Amino acid sequence: MKNKRTCIPISGACNSNCIFCMDNWSLSKFISIEEIKAKLISAKKYSNEVTFSSLEPTLHPNLLDIIKKAKELWFSRIEIVTNWRKLKDYVYTENLVKSWINEFDISIHHINKDKHDFIVQSKWAFDEWISWLINVCKLSKKYNIKKTVSVTVCKQNYNEILKIVYFLEKFWLDSIVLNILQPRHSAVKNKDLTFVNYSKMLYEFLKLKTLQHKYNNIYINWLVPCLEENLKEIIW
Repeated sequence: MKNKRTCIPISGACNSNCIFCMDNWSLSKFISIEEIKAKLISAKKYSNEVTFSSLEPTLHPNLLDIIKKAKELWFSRIEIVTNWRKLKDYVYTENLVKSWINEFDISIHHINKDKHDFIVQSKWAFDEWISWLINVCKLSKKYNIKKTVSVTVCKQNYNEILKIVYFLEKFWLDSIVLNILQPRHSAVKNKDLTFVNYSKMLYEFLKLKTLQHKYNNIYINWLVPCLEENLKEIIW
């Protein structure tokens, strides 16, 4: 039985400029719809779920057609990984859902407006995230939408991870994913602003253990061996 998910990068453009960006900005601005459709047909042979990503897929001018093609091929889950900035537009967001997007993986990196906007190097980004949250809360009453928020752990937020998780849990998210930085692209270029000592990170992650009895939807992604060994008692 097919249970795998295929990730298809569709955009080399972005409307943020995150200090830790790990994506490859050398991609062509937008992957052609013909190429994406060919990848979808190929992916359907071995998977029944698809994720559209990199850099910011909501900027792709043919996104609705791409989603409809995935629907025609009967992908059961169609996810989009996004910085959510365009989703402040309620009509646009609802059109994505009507086209068959049923899972959003949204990035937010701090609950303080100034700190968040510094991390993504874009003014008003935090305000736009709040608008998205309101839109999705409204749409959740009409559609079955799965919602994930991803937080990239860096020097600017690692010591407030517990506070960020507490805040996000108020919004009944399906999952919260904490991503550990990988040494790629802008993350390396801005290493003085991004990377934090693993021992300091571990100290903050261990505080999450206090949440185990209450939440089971928090995950740590891209664990390095030294962190994994010390966090093995944390079940997520």
